[in-house]
Amino acid sequence: MMAELDELFGGEENTADAAVSSKEDWQIKRAQNRTQAYEMLEAATTEISNPEIYAQYLDVQSRFDRYSVSNALLISYQLPEATRLADSKYWQKHGAFIQKGERAITILEPGKNFTRQNGEKGMFYEVKKVFDISQTTADQSRAARKPADEKLLIKALMRTSPVEMKISNQLQPDVNALYSPQEKTIFVRQGMTGAEIFRALAQEITKARSDQGGNLSENSFATASVAYMICKRSGIEPPAVPTSTPFKEMDAKDVRAVLKGIREEANNMSAVMEKTLHPKSREDR
Repeated sequence: MMAELDELFGGEENTADAAVSSKEDWQIKRAQNRTQAYEMLEAATTEISNPEIYAQYLDVQSRFDRYSVSNALLISYQLPEATRLADSKYWQKHGAFIQKGERAITILEPGKNFTRQNGEKGMFYEVKKVFDISQTTADQSRAARKPADEKLLIKALMRTSPVEMKISNQLQPDVNALYSPQEKTIFVRQGMTGAEIFRALAQEITKARSDQGGNLSENSFATASVAYMICKRSGIEPPAVPTSTPFKEMDAKDVRAVLKGIREEANNMSAVMEKTLHPKSREDR
């Protein structure tokens, strides 16, 4: 009789089973999130063969220079106008909250290393949910960095060149600068504005760097893409994005490999420029 009365209150809770179930649910959800992120990445990579979508991606990668190609693709796919990303804990810590109805942006961050059956090393990537500042109550009137003087920008860009530069009055009417592989020289038209000089040099210096043993494959699409990013980061109106991309017949992995080379070259040039634009004080040296 007492046992029957005890049944009125339900069975004894098995906390160990509950913990196992909770952990399994978390692992299932984790795997689902990772699968969805990779599906989104594949879709973003496929879309980039469209020149307009590609320009959108270049803008994102220009702003988020520290983000990987995969994450820049994911951001461009979900919120291309994003400017500043952080998770909800960061925004709350700084007194801001996520606005009602806003959806998180999915990106990937490195997790644990693993070894494949063939002995190759690999890495798990974990899904991270972040929000752009525009999706929060944070003050967006953050003071922008004062644009650098055009003369200083050109000097900084010239430091990235592996060859000398000379003024020339013999260039074709529609050519503002020209790299000559035979003479290992970049010839520059006389009498241009600062922005015109910067745009022309950005592309020709990239060509020279490729020709002189750089990591970037030497083709007009890649050099134009790097020049676009360098101009964007420097506050100079960029040259036009190529009207066609080479990605249509490539698989997703190869597309991202090309984008990685473009990103790395732009970042290498930006790093050299930064030393001229924002040199450390003597106390920091």
